[in-house]
Amino acid sequence: MMKKIFSNWGWKLVAFLIAFGLWFVVVLIENPPGEITFSNISVQLLNTDSLTNQDKVYEVLEDSDLLESIQVKGPTNILTEMKKQGNGTIIATADVSNLSEDGTVPIKVSAISQYASEITDIILPEKEQKLQLFVENKISKNLPVQVITEGEVAEGYQLDRATAAQNRIEISGGESKVNQVASAGVVLSIAGSESDVSTTETIQLYDAEGNILDGRLVKKNINSVQVSATVLATKTVPLEYQTSGTVTAGYQVTGITSMPDSIMIAGSENVLSSITSIILPAELLDVTGATEDLERDYNIRSYLPSGVQIAKNNPTGTANITVTVQIEKEIQRTFKIQAGNISVANVPEGVHVRTAEDYQVYDLTLGGLTEDIAAINEDTLTGTVDISAWMNSEGLTEVPLGRHYLPVSFSLPRGVHEVNVTEAWVEFYKGAEEAESTLQP
Repeated sequence: MMKKIFSNWGWKLVAFLIAFGLWFVVVLIENPPGEITFSNISVQLLNTDSLTNQDKVYEVLEDSDLLESIQVKGPTNILTEMKKQGNGTIIATADVSNLSEDGTVPIKVSAISQYASEITDIILPEKEQKLQLFVENKISKNLPVQVITEGEVAEGYQLDRATAAQNRIEISGGESKVNQVASAGVVLSIAGSESDVSTTETIQLYDAEGNILDGRLVKKNINSVQVSATVLATKTVPLEYQTSGTVTAGYQVTGITSMPDSIMIAGSENVLSSITSIILPAELLDVTGATEDLERDYNIRSYLPSGVQIAKNNPTGTANITVTVQIEKEIQRTFKIQAGNISVANVPEGVHVRTAEDYQVYDLTLGGLTEDIAAINEDTLTGTVDISAWMNSEGLTEVPLGRHYLPVSFSLPRGVHEVNVTEAWVEFYKGAEEAESTLQP
């Protein structure tokens, strides 16, 4: 039997080779070798902790972790199946632990396990055979969070303040990227606001020129923060003043002026609604013994009601005011008052009076400001002798008969006063017989 098997072995080998060749030809005809191109294959980075454990960070340069195109060779049926499944059939990796001194990492590409044994070749363009990394030290920095308002509040209102619930942020990342960050802030819109504003906004990072930086290049410990703005109503009110003390005799306070004479204030609408003016305390303007104008400077903030402040857009741009108390010296003038312009009042019952004839005159010396004295008409000045008031001042219970000089009270314009008391004579009598015996012309 063995002799038959090994007999004519040469012809048998030839027959086998012929059969294998025929099979191979059939296979080639039915499933010939082919080539397809895959595009935009992402490269997976491996062992990145080899850098992060050294407090280093990395950045992929020039999109070198994305392969534009690779060529895959293999049987047509395998390639067709891979094409149907897409880029997921290709695995591209770069092991960061193999980082070279020039910052490159070799890229390895293979097919997934179910096709790996069938693929004959994978070809990468030379420029895509290495992944380029920029590696640097990792640092961190703390920054204040600034609130940047956008727009303007409604007319008649002002922004009081804008604050963030958390006023500091920590950023970390590559030294070159972190050092680019000059400030951190959030933008809060207050356009047209008539009341307080509160919202949550994303924190932006800025360079020294105020340009917004790509926040993906560094890591923030928080990405957003609650921000709020306080909006106050504004109102313009006049300034009012009072004086204390008394100027030197013969002088008068003629007026009070200030620069400015009004001021714009800010506060809640409820508080402002009850304020019609700002009044400085009288003790600030003490005119005791003054003989000339008094000028004082004040900071109005010290005298504002609770809950009120100087408006930011106050027209004068300052809280300082200058107050001037105007003081003028009086003049004196003597007027001739006819007796007929003086009347007698409150004469006790049963008593008769006699006064000077109408054509007789009394001297009345008045003091006051020039313009006030000049406005007085001598002919229209009238006076009154009040008998009851005189008796009370003298402690009398009965009218003493005979002639007496009694004080005259004149009706004078405001700001005008008597320099000395003018007295007119009055004679008292009770009956006709007494009048004939006691009254003298």
